[in-house]
Amino acid sequence: MAWGYGNSGQLGLGNEKKCLISPTMINFGIDKKFEKIYCGYGHSMAIAKDIHEVYTWGDGSKGQLGKGNNEFCDPSVVDELSGRDIVKG
Repeated sequence: MAWGYGNSGQLGLGNEKKCLISPTMINFGIDKKFEKIYCGYGHSMAIAKDIHEVYTWGDGSKGQLGKGNNEFCDPSVVDELSGRDIVKG
């Protein structure tokens, strides 16, 4: 679910940037279950359950998505973290 201001794609709505004023179910088109979801000011991150893949989306202008300095409006896996143990710091 997502809600709030989505000016940088942080809601996971693809290229559709808008504001959601109430919690709305978002279909990422990914057949995975997430165990942790983190939200920043202009970006979001989720860890897929069991396989520990990290997905990020939103504003990556300062490298915060782990994919260079880019913006991704749809969740996509951070390849450099695949297959690694993920811990919360």
